Amino acid sequence: REWDNAGHALLSKSNLNLVAPWKALFSPATWEEFVDGIGVVRHLEQRLRSLRITPPKQNDDAFCEVIMKWAPLVRAEDMVRLLEAEFFGRWRHALRHWLLAAKPATREAVEWCNGWGRAFTPELREDERVHARLEAGIDMVNSAAQRIEI
Repeated sequence: REWDNAGHALLSKSNLNLVAPWKALFSPATWEEFVDGIGVVRHLEQRLRSLRITPPKQNDDAFCEVIMKWAPLVRAEDMVRLLEAEFFGRWRHALRHWLLAAKPATREAVEWCNGWGRAFTPELREDERVHARLEAGIDMVNSAAQRIEI
């Protein structure tokens, strides 16, 4: 419970290395109770909220180095819910703003979207909701390239 108030410190690499091996030893129900008890999902939510999405920068280091490293330790459903609530809306808004304000080359914008897609864990990339959100970004880029209102 003392980790519960530790803020971003909970999601440190050393804590990940300490916590991750236990997943294989716990039953799924016990593991979920443990992860909930130490507040992993809540801390991931806070990190996602503080994430800066600023094209053409590919991604924030915290996304790959913290959020996606911890993602396999929580239920995929919880991660998708967090991404939908705290990430994809801002990601789409940042992409739209970039396309309208800077008018990047189509190839550059597609690569930006694909780069974010590669940042997700394979399990999350395969989730139909995540896949649909990433595809919607590519569709937005293609619409902008065709001068269709985005």
